[in-house]
Formats: sequence, C-alpha cells, structure tokens
Amino acid sequence: MAANAKEKKQKKEIAKKIIEAKGINYNEWLHQQHVNYIDENLIEYMELNDKKEDKEQPQSSILSSDTVTVKNSDDKNQTKL
Repeated sequence: MAANAKEKKQKKEIAKKIIEAKGINYNEWLHQQHVNYIDENLIEYMELNDKKEDKEQPQSSILSSDTVTVKNSDDKNQTKL
C-alpha cells in the first residue's frame, strides 16, 4: 500500500533528523542519493530511450528496389534507382 502525504512527511522528517544527528547536511545527502541513483541507472535508461526512439522513427517508404522518376531542369524525365 502506498504511503499517504502525512506518512511521507513523517518519514522524511525522521530521516532528516537521523542524518543531521550524524553531522550530515540533509540536502547534500539527498543530492548524493540522486547522483548515486543516476550513476546506477543511466545506462539502462539510455538503452530504453534508444529502443523507444527506434520504434518511433518512421520507416522510409522508398525501398532500394523502387524507382523514382523526377524531372530535371530542362523538363526531361530522369529515372533514379
């Protein structure tokens, strides 16, 4: 069961008191927790993001076996493979 706002606040205050009782600045400690979490999870996050981006990119509608006809500047058709 997820903690409600009151429970979260109480836990934060207790943790803050314990950390500061040890002579550690709470905000510095919290920042270090963020740094550690990023260090431990960044590679996995980047891999997941790369896979997501690969799925989102549209595939080209022109395949290598298709031919495309274009007009050049003198209005003559030119076929390109």
